[in-house]
Amino acid sequence: RYADTGKVNYYEAKGRNGRNINPLELAGRDYFVDFGTLILNYKADNYDIRFGNQQIAWGQAIFFRTFDVANGLDLRRHLVIDRAVEEFEDERVPKIALRATAQVTDFMIVDSYVGKFQPDILTNPNTPYNVIPSQFYRPLDNYFTGNYDKKLDFGVRVKTDYGDWGWQAMAVSRYNPLGAFRWAESGINKGLYGPVGAAVELAYSARPQCVGLPTDSPSTCRMYSSIGESLSHTPFTIGPGGIYSDREWFSGAASVRLDGFDALNTAIREYPALRDSFASEVSTLDEASHLLNTFFIGSGGSIRGNVQRDYFREEVFGLGVSSVTETADINSFWSQFIINLEVQYTPKRVFTKEDLSNDFLKSDEYIITLVGEKWYRYSDSFPAAYLVFQGM
Repeated sequence: RYADTGKVNYYEAKGRNGRNINPLELAGRDYFVDFGTLILNYKADNYDIRFGNQQIAWGQAIFFRTFDVANGLDLRRHLVIDRAVEEFEDERVPKIALRATAQVTDFMIVDSYVGKFQPDILTNPNTPYNVIPSQFYRPLDNYFTGNYDKKLDFGVRVKTDYGDWGWQAMAVSRYNPLGAFRWAESGINKGLYGPVGAAVELAYSARPQCVGLPTDSPSTCRMYSSIGESLSHTPFTIGPGGIYSDREWFSGAASVRLDGFDALNTAIREYPALRDSFASEVSTLDEASHLLNTFFIGSGGSIRGNVQRDYFREEVFGLGVSSVTETADINSFWSQFIINLEVQYTPKRVFTKEDLSNDFLKSDEYIITLVGEKWYRYSDSFPAAYLVFQGM
């Protein structure tokens, strides 16, 4: 667990088999070198063909990624909102891709690409922009073990001007770079602590070992040789820096929009090793609190969670329109005011479920983004300000 041991690991981004997620990156705990752009470019007549590691920036919206769906995001040195002038140039994860652009008419451009799928790069525990709470270990990333590193994304966009209006449409087939998360077996063999832990260890070892692996426990037999081995097949790991009380469990779950009650029952229901370790589903919040606090006492104070990330293909469609206003008074606030409207529709997008179940949530999603932009000088003695008005 490279990111969970020793001093803070700011930059290494690896799959669960230890390979670098970004193929053109050299990273350590406190540095990384990345070839963000490494391309071979060919231009002839109305055609532009580009092959290599690159960003593919579509759409006009500032901050919001409604059309800008070709690349994932690197959140190690930023979070989601950055300086508007930069947009996402310093945050997109480059991908190895073949991109072809054609100037079909004086007013129409067709832009298409096919590229190697590259996921979002998330921050490690205890780093400045950490999204997943540090009470969890770093997510076990299935990018390589799920063969997602061999998957391709592809898409096409048409952009045209008609009068004072700009129009665009896109269709993309991709793996969602954020992915979706679920409970995961920790693989970490650690036993319990203290008098309660010793009593549980004794009670566990007193049961004969099962023949095969039954799915209904506790029972008259045990599934593994020790309680530590049993816990290694659950999403929970004994160790400092995790959750210390039932209140922290529920408040921490709420802070990242999880359902603490259902997440507990889901872990017990979907991982037989938890039932093998004397846990059983609860029906009230009081029962959940008592069960959790028994866990924490038996663990010596703290338990850390384990989740894993998977990726799912989706089809993304978009329409956009833009315009620049003109007024008779060039000093008017509304002169040269830029308006962009972008709409994205994704059928059956896969989301993380509120209980971290292996049965992911699927739902159609619409994203509608309206953005107004304006360079405006309040007075001749004050520099111009770049103003952005936006709603999503």
